[in-house]
Amino acid sequence: MIVNEMHIYGDITKETNVVKKILRSFRQKFNFVVCAIKESKYIDTLTLDELQHSLLVLEQKIKQLEVVEKVLKVSTNTHYNNFRGRGRAKG
Repeated sequence: MIVNEMHIYGDITKETNVVKKILRSFRQKFNFVVCAIKESKYIDTLTLDELQHSLLVLEQKIKQLEVVEKVLKVSTNTHYNNFRGRGRAKG
């Protein structure tokens, strides 16, 4: 949105510069994302569309991992609860 407004006022910013600025704006906890994108793509020719696609794919992978982690957590807790309190008390 900001880049579009800048274009309206006559600023000519290369798309690759916008991509680099977007990558620099990520929080520290997403450093792995920025590094992965920089390593897998040639950063000087990466377009906004390609960046958006890469980020969407990464978001889908993260969501899938979260679902798997929740399923594992639920199955682990259920397994643990099935054996809780059984057997004889010693002492």
